Amino acid sequence: MKKLSYFLMVMMMVLGLSVQAHATLTTIGSATYNSVDYNLIYDDDRGIAWLDYSNNPNLWLNQVNWADGLNDASVLTYNLNPGETMTWSGNWRLPSALNQDGSGPCAGLNCAGSEMGHLFYGELGGTAESSILTSGDPDLALFTNLQPDHYWSGTVDTAYWYYGWEFDFYNGHQNTDWIYYENRFFYALAVRPGERSTSVPEPATLLLLGSGLAGIAVWRKRLGRKEG
Repeated sequence: MKKLSYFLMVMMMVLGLSVQAHATLTTIGSATYNSVDYNLIYDDDRGIAWLDYSNNPNLWLNQVNWADGLNDASVLTYNLNPGETMTWSGNWRLPSALNQDGSGPCAGLNCAGSEMGHLFYGELGGTAESSILTSGDPDLALFTNLQPDHYWSGTVDTAYWYYGWEFDFYNGHQNTDWIYYENRFFYALAVRPGERSTSVPEPATLLLLGSGLAGIAVWRKRLGRKEG
């Protein structure tokens, strides 16, 4: 019985570590926008949900207003998957160009600290100077509306108020551009911070749990033979 207890304890530790270490993008449901359903994709690294909708290219201020307008009543209808719960901690907004610790922004290639940089490099397997559409990462299939083009962030340059930060999903480049220049029309994505909880175990957790139960069954069968 001591060996069985030890085995159970080890299995529980493995399961716990697998849940803690597993960081990924997860489609938690959809949101209906303009009568069309778009994926809601949760990034548990950053604690944000992405709306898989690329707003048509526009000026920076218009994109800021577009994202803010998603918070108005009846603009979005949420259709979360069974067992999924979201506790929102903020409103819809354009992604931040700052690093996760609030530093930056970083300029140039391989700026993986911003929210779009993390999505490009950290989650979707993007490569510097290559279009995001060339990534072979399976998570890219979650985003069916992501364009290999410039996207405005919601971050304004602190030194020059007429510059805003943008990210290019065509080559993984992050930099500033004129906010109010009449031909700076870029795409926009919207994110919303929140905490996801689910009553449905992840597939990897189910697989480990099944393996653990199978191991217990074999162990008990062998133990019964020895006792007999």
